[in-house]
Amino acid sequence: MKKQDDRNVIISDKLNNHPELQSTIEDLLDIAVAKTNTPDLANDIEELIITKTRELAKNTLSKWAKNKHALVCEAQEIYSNVTKSGKKN
Repeated sequence: MKKQDDRNVIISDKLNNHPELQSTIEDLLDIAVAKTNTPDLANDIEELIITKTRELAKNTLSKWAKNKHALVCEAQEIYSNVTKSGKKN
């Protein structure tokens, strides 16, 4: 039980740090449990799920790109400082 609680806390923290992803995931979960006013036809639900999944993919890719760019810039800064700090003989 402790391991599941830890996992829940980790997931909750990650979602709280990414509200744009959290919102879409909550929408998908609401659809799964038929919590919201969802259409009654499977085709309509399928379209809604596809739309939400695309939204999630777009937001996830955007978040990844921003984070990756920041890491690359940081690595370049470190490398730049290392290569410039010293005199060649």
